[in-house]
Amino acid sequence: MELVRALRGEVVMSGELERVAHALSSGKVPDMWLVKSFPSLKPLGAYVKELVERTAFFSSWLQEGPPAVYWISGFFFTQVGRRQPLGPKAPSSVPPAFHALTLFPCGALPLSCRRS
Repeated sequence: MELVRALRGEVVMSGELERVAHALSSGKVPDMWLVKSFPSLKPLGAYVKELVERTAFFSSWLQEGPPAVYWISGFFFTQVGRRQPLGPKAPSSVPPAFHALTLFPCGALPLSCRRS
């Protein structure tokens, strides 16, 4: 890794590497990572933990097929919310993708949704 080589003095540390090193030493996720990653406001430790969880979640799809139950916050940036007026005259604050969802009580999934 280029950062390790720069810290050893083997190569000149660029401004970009310096920003990465500063973010890591401050316990923050480097902006350079967030450009290629899921959005997150979490500190570095919690971000890495979630990255491992997300990787395991999506890897299980490759090995076992799509799950019967989805980890919704694995797809969306759940730390950001909007205040929206709710009431009979206000439009629904539920994103259109969720209008077609069918919710089932725990343990009540139809047989077609269960893994064999």
